[in-house]
Amino acid sequence: MMRVLVLALCLAGMFLSGASNAQVVERRVFVLWDSSVTARWRDTFAHLMLEMPLNRLGYVVEPVDVARKLPDVSTFDGARAVISWLEADTVPDARAAFGFIDAATARGLRFVQIGDAAYLRGRDGSASVTNAEANRVFARVGFRLAEDFVRLTFDVEILRKDSAMVEFERPLDRVLPPYPVWRPLDTRTRSLLVLRRQGQPETESHVVMLGPGGGLASFGYSHFYEPELKRRQWRIDPFAFLTAALGAGEGPVPDVTTLVGRRIYFSHIDGDGW
Repeated sequence: MMRVLVLALCLAGMFLSGASNAQVVERRVFVLWDSSVTARWRDTFAHLMLEMPLNRLGYVVEPVDVARKLPDVSTFDGARAVISWLEADTVPDARAAFGFIDAATARGLRFVQIGDAAYLRGRDGSASVTNAEANRVFARVGFRLAEDFVRLTFDVEILRKDSAMVEFERPLDRVLPPYPVWRPLDTRTRSLLVLRRQGQPETESHVVMLGPGGGLASFGYSHFYEPELKRRQWRIDPFAFLTAALGAGEGPVPDVTTLVGRRIYFSHIDGDGW
């Protein structure tokens, strides 16, 4: 009887010790979208393309609509990152949207920019956020935005390319999309795709990067979309890119193919042939 009691006390001590060292895994990822451009979250590229890779890596997506009042960042317990994938080049209230990103990164959340930095400009097209303000926040991630924009790309050359990361489902086109000029700001930042017009060093842009605080995939270099067929293809490898940008792999990841410990089986019967 005494041995059983001693064993029970030892086990209780182990459990209590483990509980005291337990840490909350940060799984919440806030994704910015604009309902004034795409009315339903389920129709956004962020849902159709981004949410599945995030779920696969163990993250839970919480959409944040920049067309509505934004939530208070101080209540974001268990949050890992903010991702911006806005489908226009402006937003209804740029100051509010940028302020949300500023507050989140100030609290240590990672930031990933996919597509255009629309949160810098209001609906009237004016620059609601200065370059200095923007770069103060981007510096937390590991890069900065120059004021230049390259519209003519007929003579653009590729200075550096990680094909596995930037040509995942579709190779780069012969004529590349226009691009803003992004530059790395931290020695730990990895440049995955670097472009420059021939003989014009000021046009050099690192359009796909991974920084110590997140990542960047500039507009036209993150994915490909064919509107006639509604065909979507990733240019970047979303699994490898998000793993590095969000620091995935630091804790246990739920198996998305199981439920209460059992493998999920899906069956579909299609009646079109009847």
